[in-house]
Amino acid sequence: MTPEKYIFADNAQLFYIKTNKFKTESLTISLDMPQTLEDYVMAHLLDQLLARGCKRLPSVAHINRELDELYSASLGINTRSSADMISFCIHADVISDRFVTDGTNVLRGVLQTAADMLLRPLTCDGAFVPETLSKVASDFSDSIRSIKNNPRLYATARLAEIMNQSRNGNVTLESILELIPKIDAKMLYEFYTKLLGTTSIKAFYVGAQSPDAVMSTISNAFSDFHGVSTHKAVIPKACVPTELITVREEMPLKQGTLAMGFRTGAAHINKDHPTLALLNEIFGGSPASKLFLNVREKMSLCYSCGSSVSMMVGNLSVLAGIDNANVDIARQEILHQLDLIRSGHISEDELNAARRGIDYTLSQIYDSPRSIIEFYRTRAIFGVHESIEEYKQTFLSVSAEDVIRLANNTVFDTEFYICGVGTESDGEDDE
Repeated sequence: MTPEKYIFADNAQLFYIKTNKFKTESLTISLDMPQTLEDYVMAHLLDQLLARGCKRLPSVAHINRELDELYSASLGINTRSSADMISFCIHADVISDRFVTDGTNVLRGVLQTAADMLLRPLTCDGAFVPETLSKVASDFSDSIRSIKNNPRLYATARLAEIMNQSRNGNVTLESILELIPKIDAKMLYEFYTKLLGTTSIKAFYVGAQSPDAVMSTISNAFSDFHGVSTHKAVIPKACVPTELITVREEMPLKQGTLAMGFRTGAAHINKDHPTLALLNEIFGGSPASKLFLNVREKMSLCYSCGSSVSMMVGNLSVLAGIDNANVDIARQEILHQLDLIRSGHISEDELNAARRGIDYTLSQIYDSPRSIIEFYRTRAIFGVHESIEEYKQTFLSVSAEDVIRLANNTVFDTEFYICGVGTESDGEDDE
């Protein structure tokens, strides 16, 4: 499943994958721009506001009623971040035309609804409706605050904030909450006009229709859209290690959460990208990893312990739920497991298990049209056009020596620790 690329009206791009495998068709329209704090917050407010109604369909109930009539089609608007870029996305899932017996072009109907929501929103005196924005802003603020109620999510978010503070426009939970109430209906409308005027359409389609039919449907639905991209993609670069930063917060919980951040020097656009994926899988990315088998199972130092990677920028993170009394020894053992990899303690079984795990994860992409689209969409932002199969092949050439070399280049850079200060009578926390 390798997408074919087409250029059509107003320099719009279509990444097209033809398949009869699914009973549905999926299409995502993406408007991409560099990330700043202000644009990040406004894009999130905008996607929620546009989803609440437009001039032809002035409420969520009206929108849902129309989608129900289009064979219960799914339509959503959301904002996604990838490295230093924002993508304002419209995603549609519809039943394939070959299963529709009454001649309805379901994709055409859904895209017309999407175009109405994007291009003909509810406005008041040259701005968005203040009352609607107020509700959206309140919901967005609540969703940000709720992150702190989940120690794992909060520790992950705070670690990423600290590690990325020099690269992502200072997008932090605190800065988001500070900015939301400062945005009024006119400011958001000005951002909306900027978004439409300075971005162009990237469309990603998985289904059985011909590319000409898909391009014609998009062109007709979005005939009033004439945006031309004025942005260049901010190509992600590997972060440079800094001196160790440690941050500690106390919460009324019965256990602590330790988040450790490492700089690897790898990034999605350089040759060490597949090596990083294998390093993560061996270190803590699977139930067969060193962290899971030793730190969690054998030594029982953590309730949970695993690693993950931000593949675009090469940051590796470890997250562990622990008793406060075990934090020092748990940290020491996590670093020891990395040292074992550095010194060459990687068996052939571990390397093959890591390859199989990654192969299985990538093979699952084929089971979902949306997963297929996301694989190609996130890469297309930065001009990377390898297929899933080509990507899988890169892992076969990675040797144990490559993993050892990258592990030796990996630097422990940041620690964020939630110290539980609860008592035995406190309620259980989320872990």
